[in-house]
Amino acid sequence: MQIEVEHPEFKTQRLSVDIAGLFSSPRLFVNGSVVEILKETYSIPSDSGVDTTIELKRNFFDPVPKMKIANEQIKLARSFNALEYIWFVFLVLSFHNAPI
Repeated sequence: MQIEVEHPEFKTQRLSVDIAGLFSSPRLFVNGSVVEILKETYSIPSDSGVDTTIELKRNFFDPVPKMKIANEQIKLARSFNALEYIWFVFLVLSFHNAPI
């Protein structure tokens, strides 16, 4: 699933993030093409031509990564609340103990 990102430094470019899978990490797309990651950061020229660093940090339980564009936190989706984490752990434990 791809999430579109709107940022003032990238008005003419289309940024999107492909959320992490079970065995894959999140990926960043610019104008439909995958951006190569270098040392856990992406370096993309903004509309003004200056290289801007973008970081995608993955949380273990949450498939939607945390995103930073030039040290500015971008909210892609709302975070899980405590009750959702409890339900997630409950489901994992119940499937783990279920007879097959």
